[in-house]
Amino acid sequence: MRAILGGTFDPVHLGHLHAALVGGALVGASSVTLLLAARPWHRSPPRANVEHRWAMLRLAALDANAGRLPPHIGAPASSSRPVLEASERELVRPGPSYTVATLAEMADERPLVWFLGADALASIHTWHRVEELPALCHLLVFNRPGETDHAQGLPCGFTRLANAAELRCRPSGGIHHVAAEMTPISATTVRRRVLAGADAAALLSPRVWAYIRERALYAKPDHPSAAQGGGQTGTEGGVQSKREN
Repeated sequence: MRAILGGTFDPVHLGHLHAALVGGALVGASSVTLLLAARPWHRSPPRANVEHRWAMLRLAALDANAGRLPPHIGAPASSSRPVLEASERELVRPGPSYTVATLAEMADERPLVWFLGADALASIHTWHRVEELPALCHLLVFNRPGETDHAQGLPCGFTRLANAAELRCRPSGGIHHVAAEMTPISATTVRRRVLAGADAAALLSPRVWAYIRERALYAKPDHPSAAQGGGQTGTEGGVQSKREN
């Protein structure tokens, strides 16, 4: 089994890491791949360039694996803590970052479980070659606070599963909604705080926050609406928002 959390990670924050650790424990994965969407085709360009986003993703994985995260960020106490592995697969592959292409490349590692947020699930019909997804992967969905499994329509070709452990018993096509409460952080919130000169240490792993400060990332608006949080902020398959495929 291969568990995967994809996103633009602009920047990677504790919400992403919490979802990766909780999701990995739920499906019984020994590791979770943090997959950088290097060139998302379906949205405005990320604020940080791909080299910075890749560097921060690697640092976040290092912090998580070294136990340098707050106590509430992690797998349930009764579960094994998965290792987080940053992947540059979409960085080294030319062209747009299509989830379906990445999953097809990883077919020999099935079952594949793709982690995504409820916002991303709502727009999954817009993803590139979405009709191929049920034959390639399972979906593990992180609901918004207070949202039920049935608040979202079931994507065509997927079967709703009551238990995350069932994902291990099928090659693909299952979908499970996570009941655990997730950390309510977004990349937009992080960028806003940095732009305002506020401390964002509580939202990021230690090495990522140090990296952002040392390089003054997100300290200047790229467009007039940045200070108000304007523009598209979703990422394809991301947990707090959309990762457009």
